[in-house]
Amino acid sequence: MITQLPDAHQYVDPRYILANGQNTIITGNTLINTGPNNFKFSSTISSRPQIIIENINIDSSGPSLVLWKKSIGSAADDDALGHIYFVGLDSGDGTTTYVDIVGQSADVTHLDEAGKLDFQFIMDGTNGVSFLKMSAYNGAVNEGSIVFNDGSRDIDFRVESDNDANAFFIQGSDGKSGFGTATPNARVDIKSAGNSTVVFNCDSSLDNDSLFYVYQDADGDGLIRLQDAGANITFQAHSNGDNYFNGGPVFMSALKSGANQAAAGAAVNELWHDTNDNSIKIGV
Repeated sequence: MITQLPDAHQYVDPRYILANGQNTIITGNTLINTGPNNFKFSSTISSRPQIIIENINIDSSGPSLVLWKKSIGSAADDDALGHIYFVGLDSGDGTTTYVDIVGQSADVTHLDEAGKLDFQFIMDGTNGVSFLKMSAYNGAVNEGSIVFNDGSRDIDFRVESDNDANAFFIQGSDGKSGFGTATPNARVDIKSAGNSTVVFNCDSSLDNDSLFYVYQDADGDGLIRLQDAGANITFQAHSNGDNYFNGGPVFMSALKSGANQAAAGAAVNELWHDTNDNSIKIGV
């Protein structure tokens, strides 16, 4: 975790200064060793300075920006290999690191090397709050992870689609998830997109026909249906319409099977549908 700017990023007493109006071109292999100091580009012109790394070769490869931590003999897991800092002033003119993108060595084992990239922000005055962490090592070789909000802070997560600002939403304060809503009231909360739409659907692995779905009809009423493998409706519950079972025995109270109710341990005065003669019976 970055708690303050390293000394090398305090932006004081740079050894090399390129002032306004100066264009500097460096060609060939050039080594610039700044020692304990900084290499600073400074300008008072809006949207300047710019650092442009240009490659005019006609092949498919482009230029590279390399941050190289070369610690021979002392490489360790979770070493910080390089940072990209976004720094500005706060309301009291104090130097503040607002964003820090840090690359790390998640695993330095030879032939099993793995990297890690962490996007950190300052939040409520606290530096180094991880919003998104991607690692190619998760405690075992060939296992990685992508973690949002690793520090368990009150951070909402929202995915927007072409026509829904809250296609998927996780509420950071309590972990409730919403589909179509930014104010979920349950562990999973799904908001209908409108009348005559399927709110929730479960498809068969055999032919993608629906096995179970929740529907909002043209009048805004709710409907739940179960379907068999042939897409036949076997159960329907409608908040303002027909409710029925179809295609199998229906029992009230203890579970039964077929026509042999007594053998199944039925209690007297149960209501059930006998599929042998398509009758409704009470008791065994």
